[in-house]
Amino acid sequence: MEVELKDQFTAYVKRMQKVRLLSTPSLDDIKEADDYSRLLLENFRIIGEYALENRRMLEEILFPLLKLDRPLSDQEVDRLRELSTLLVDGEMSMEIDLHLSELIDDCLYQEEDLRLDAQNGNEENAETQIRLLQRRLDVAYARLTYSGRSNPTEWKKLLDDGLVYYEEALVFLSKSYFSRLSEEARENLVMMVINGTAMLNTRPNASGNENLELATRQKDMLDSVASVLEDPFYTGLLSEGFLEKAKFYVTVYIGALSFLEGISNELYAEAYSCAFQIEERWRQDPEFVGTVLYESAVHQIVLYAAYRVDSPELDRCIQEVVEYYEAREESDYSYAGTSLNLGYAKALFVVLSGINKRDPRRLSQQLEELLYTIPRDILGYLHRSPKREDFASYVNMLSSFLEYFEELPGGFRMRNYCIYSMAAMHPPTYIHSYMVAKLSLCLTRHLLSVKPAVFCGFPGCETVEDVLENKNTILDYAWHAALYHDIGKLYVLDTIAMYGRRLLDSEYVLLRSHPEKGAELASRFETTKAYVDVIRGHHVWYDGSQGYPEHFDVIHSPYKIIIDIVSVADSLDAATDSVGRSYRQGKTLADFHEELKTGAGTRYSPDVAQLFDDPATYQDLSYLLKYGRKKLYDETYFILKDLLKK
Repeated sequence: MEVELKDQFTAYVKRMQKVRLLSTPSLDDIKEADDYSRLLLENFRIIGEYALENRRMLEEILFPLLKLDRPLSDQEVDRLRELSTLLVDGEMSMEIDLHLSELIDDCLYQEEDLRLDAQNGNEENAETQIRLLQRRLDVAYARLTYSGRSNPTEWKKLLDDGLVYYEEALVFLSKSYFSRLSEEARENLVMMVINGTAMLNTRPNASGNENLELATRQKDMLDSVASVLEDPFYTGLLSEGFLEKAKFYVTVYIGALSFLEGISNELYAEAYSCAFQIEERWRQDPEFVGTVLYESAVHQIVLYAAYRVDSPELDRCIQEVVEYYEAREESDYSYAGTSLNLGYAKALFVVLSGINKRDPRRLSQQLEELLYTIPRDILGYLHRSPKREDFASYVNMLSSFLEYFEELPGGFRMRNYCIYSMAAMHPPTYIHSYMVAKLSLCLTRHLLSVKPAVFCGFPGCETVEDVLENKNTILDYAWHAALYHDIGKLYVLDTIAMYGRRLLDSEYVLLRSHPEKGAELASRFETTKAYVDVIRGHHVWYDGSQGYPEHFDVIHSPYKIIIDIVSVADSLDAATDSVGRSYRQGKTLADFHEELKTGAGTRYSPDVAQLFDDPATYQDLSYLLKYGRKKLYDETYFILKDLLKK
């Protein structure tokens, strides 16, 4: 049984690794657009086969094991622990399947708690608990990072859970426990309470009072750890070398507060002081600093800190980072390479765009040009990346960058950047967006012809005459609203890319956040704000009785008819697509038509549903489904090729 478990679990991990590569194939050996579409179709056929094997393993082996009504054997615990580490490794910034790892860890926590209760608190028990808490905090951090970019409500719940684990760790830091621990356990515990403070800064979209509250709390926690590291009791139990490194970690975390928007001048000043301590130590002893963080991270911390306090050192810091950025290796996809290519890019963009707002005359021509080239650099790097175990880190960077994005004259517009980002990171989502736009345009055009009265109430259209006069405006709006309806998925692409199995409940919670996240993003930009209602409401049912987000009043939206059209188009493409829906074969248009008739009046608009009975509409939809998607594969190929150009 033990050998079988190990083999089954290892095979699952290998299949999941392959799935991510198959869903975003390299274009290196592809010379023609037809080859790209054929490759995607073949890859998703293989993904479908892997998904079947994975589901069998999960449903027949793993899930039953997690639900046993007896204690697990030592061998079963070992195999589950190995699998969980293979799926998520915090130290290696590697993530294959975070949410499955959560299920496994929940089971292991319960098992370990039962065993620890039986050991009655001896020293070995304490050290086992510390190791268990370390794993819990590692997974908590990964979960917080995941939900922090997409679902603030879920993030707050997870943070509360993570802080409970953190408080449990602090118990072992008390003098009565600490002196009884081994040297290794002491060091692990101290690093755990330092690194654990980073849980508070896993909400990249936080701002204003929220950021100030979180940063203040993290600073207080770090100050508490710093006081421990100065206490003679603890210094007598820790080696000099470890103390030096631990204190430096505290300095790094305080310096990194400069990454945050909207915190107090006092905190920025402390971050600035720490940042330049880090830089000075790096210049004196780069080997020591390199054991804690990458050189590129040093430069980023210093650049942000100098910018926040408008230091006289700012120009020097900018120029140094620019020189490093321009000398980067653009094909380096190691963790350090990602920090160089994406970390530098974001830091420079944030700082330069901030300066540009304050005083555009301060930027040289070289720096102004960087504001235009950095967004394209990011897209190219994201597309070229192998998208292996660190795919989540790429999504983190992209979603964080979107929060700082600026629409510059002659540069990328947000709506275009979102679409290109989909193409670079996840072509199936890009193709889906365009298919929904094509289908929505088709439905809108036919509905305007046969029943223009349903568009009365659309902004500027009080009467049928208004509707007919503004026909082109309505068509243009329907096209663009549909095209951008899923921009919120940019925050959860790693959930969407989980093709190798069915989604878990925790993943559905994140996925259901994409309409709100998309609407929030769209509302900030002139090129997308008009489409907010459609972005937010396209998963709400026609009658408002079900769907998400629950609080959106779809009935009274002035864009309701377009929301109804996009909702049908979205469901139609999802139902008939065999690529990107590897868990099942795509349905036929006739199959979907039957579902549409069943849901008319509740889930779907009866006016839109009746269109499918019109022969001309049905014929046009058939054509789009048969040839439109293939054409989009070809267009995607050329767009991706363009992104790869220097």
